[in-house]
Amino acid sequence: MARDKGKTLQARVDAEYAQRFAVLAGAKGMSESALVRLATDKILAEAEGQIDALKAEVRARLRADEEKSLAELDSLADFVNRNVSAEEQPQQTGGV
Repeated sequence: MARDKGKTLQARVDAEYAQRFAVLAGAKGMSESALVRLATDKILAEAEGQIDALKAEVRARLRADEEKSLAELDSLADFVNRNVSAEEQPQQTGGV
């Protein structure tokens, strides 16, 4: 059975950042991959310890998006209602 190597995560960084990262990994006696894993482990542990705060952030973003969507729909409804009202008004013709 083939061994699962896991998922590859990638990030694009500039040359200076990559050099600094390589120097830090070397100074710690680690590969760059090991340093990435260490950093992401810390980020995940911190985030997982703040689930309630993350949920609140997501809820706030969803509410803001919902309010924006509703406002956009209100604008659309106003536009449609104005155009329908204008079309329903009798057309005046010049002549008889």
